[in-house]
Amino acid sequence: MYDVNNNGTLQLDDLEIVVYNLATIRSWNVSSGKCKILLEKFAYEWMRLKGQIDVDRDGKISLDEWLAYHEKILVEQRQNTTWVSFIFDALNEDMNGHLCKKEWQDLFKAHHIPTVYVDEIFAKLDADGNGYLSKEEVIERLNEFYFSNDPTAIGNCMFGAYTW
Repeated sequence: MYDVNNNGTLQLDDLEIVVYNLATIRSWNVSSGKCKILLEKFAYEWMRLKGQIDVDRDGKISLDEWLAYHEKILVEQRQNTTWVSFIFDALNEDMNGHLCKKEWQDLFKAHHIPTVYVDEIFAKLDADGNGYLSKEEVIERLNEFYFSNDPTAIGNCMFGAYTW
């Protein structure tokens, strides 16, 4: 999902591509203040994330490093809510503290995830049926994604159909 350029590693340019994709989706000029601010925020988050995950300090996060990081999350039963909050805030275009279905769909488009199931997924994730996802709902669903032993847990469908 995050290796947007499909080169086998996660690097800053993957996150920059996400920002440029969001700019295109939202009809922002890439030299606009919105785009520049988001690029700066993503660069800052990249440095923080890289510091936690890039064990060999080569400036890239390999699949092995990514999986080791997530294994640690599973063992410690603690997800990275800072990253979740950051992504949530980046998607929350109108800054109302909630994600609408279009903003959730923007996540998929920006990461090149097929959007065919967005309507179905969003309806399942929206536990209270109000048409929005709160940050708390997203964190709760991600907790299910990471920590639930229930294969039918709603969090397992956050990014599309999950099959073995």
